[in-house]
Amino acid sequence: MNEYMEKEVSLALCPKLQDLTNRLKVVHMSCPLFDTARRLCPNIADAWSNLASAYMRKGRLNEADQCCLQALARLVDAHSNLGNLMKAQGLVQEAYNCYVEALRIQPTFSIAWSNLAGLFMETGNLNRALQYYKEALKLKLNFSDKYLNLGNVYKALGMPQEAIVCYQRTLQVRPDYAMAFGNLASGYYEQGNTEMAILNYRRAITCDAGFLEAYN
Repeated sequence: MNEYMEKEVSLALCPKLQDLTNRLKVVHMSCPLFDTARRLCPNIADAWSNLASAYMRKGRLNEADQCCLQALARLVDAHSNLGNLMKAQGLVQEAYNCYVEALRIQPTFSIAWSNLAGLFMETGNLNRALQYYKEALKLKLNFSDKYLNLGNVYKALGMPQEAIVCYQRTLQVRPDYAMAFGNLASGYYEQGNTEMAILNYRRAITCDAGFLEAYN
């Protein structure tokens, strides 16, 4: 996996119609994973692409522009979903390639950044995971699971105060998130703050009476 770690993902979506249509053609022609990705979203991207071509022939460029964006979005989702499938099968490198391809098409796709971070987290590369979760949060600030996962990375790196801040941010976005209260309680417990740990474990139970960690 090391040979791919420094790969730059810098190809950004351009609002100009010709660039969009050219990008779509490049994806069709050059991406080795395209056929598999397309099977996950059968014909949807092609349908949007064909509709864009029809609008272009009629000179309706604004509609064609939107159709190209829709086609690219479907391809991004397909690559990300394919990455999740590869990850579930233990195919780490293949999953990585899929997430990177999704980001090559759309660098602002926060879910792919988060998936990439999760992959590095699972393989023990915590610094990379930290970097990519931060990137995901830059793009979508109100995503509670990303704050939770970022907190977990900080906790694994031995940075409990930073982890606590992340768990608190998680609860600002999702105030009834039992797992976030549980993780926050664990962070306080590790700092020796038993009172706050008990308080937050109780809050976790209030949100979810079946949250077993709180009873341990």
